[in-house]
Amino acid sequence: REVTLPGRHTVEWLPGTYQLGHTLLLPDAADCAIKAQGTWFRYAAKTGDAIRIPGMLRCRYHLGTIESHSAGAASRVTGTVDDDLGDPAHQTPCQMSVLSFTGLIGQHYRGTGLLLDNARPGGITVNRFTGTDIAGFHTGVRVTDASAGSKCDTNYFSFHFIRECRTCI
Repeated sequence: REVTLPGRHTVEWLPGTYQLGHTLLLPDAADCAIKAQGTWFRYAAKTGDAIRIPGMLRCRYHLGTIESHSAGAASRVTGTVDDDLGDPAHQTPCQMSVLSFTGLIGQHYRGTGLLLDNARPGGITVNRFTGTDIAGFHTGVRVTDASAGSKCDTNYFSFHFIRECRTCI
């Protein structure tokens, strides 16, 4: 079965504050760029993830600040499309990509700042995750246990501050 991925395009968000009423699902894509350095994404729901990235192959995602009031993740990288959010035929791993952000800001020590969730088949390998500030979460950065058929390795992490979290990493 042939799988076609959207790719080779750039999305540029204008600076400003964006209220997220639901999870912002970034596309399962290859060779894409998102430029959103001047943005403030505010997710006020008590459950769910603010931003979910199911697959990114050679992508460059540069985000501003993500504020989350949820017990979920401010940014969840899964390495494969979740059955409840997209077409499971697209099984793009997260490989050779960059995800950067200005800040991941939690409220009341709830949820996770950056979650690399490799519980489903796929993979999160050979990526760069960079950020300036992760603050106010129960867990700042978390990598889940790999299940059968998935892996999470050879990733580069660079964060200036992980602070005011019950567990930093």
